[in-house]
Amino acid sequence: QNNCDQTYFEEGSRWIKGQLNAFKDPDPKAAYGFASADFRATNSIDQFASIISNQYPMLLDLEKFEIYSCDSSEDYFLFGVKVTGNDSKAYWMEYLLSRINGAWGVDGASLAPEAQS
Repeated sequence: QNNCDQTYFEEGSRWIKGQLNAFKDPDPKAAYGFASADFRATNSIDQFASIISNQYPMLLDLEKFEIYSCDSSEDYFLFGVKVTGNDSKAYWMEYLLSRINGAWGVDGASLAPEAQS
């Protein structure tokens, strides 16, 4: 399922890849920099680090990832991302991005329902 403009799909995908690669850095500042201004206004860097380590620890130990879908609604984009940890477990995630005045940002991520399978 894709209703995103190809350019936005590519730009948003690059932004997600940037954040996923930044998780390899033990300093959360790199990955936090990919969050949207709205997210950063309501979540400190410590809160962000805590959310990742408690809810999404697989992102800190990724083997590979694949971005497979994008749905858009005005300035918001929902990307489907399959991530595979170094334990070879696969997780399906939904990444919510915004594009405000040309600036991309991650507003949130969650495990998709099929992640339970």
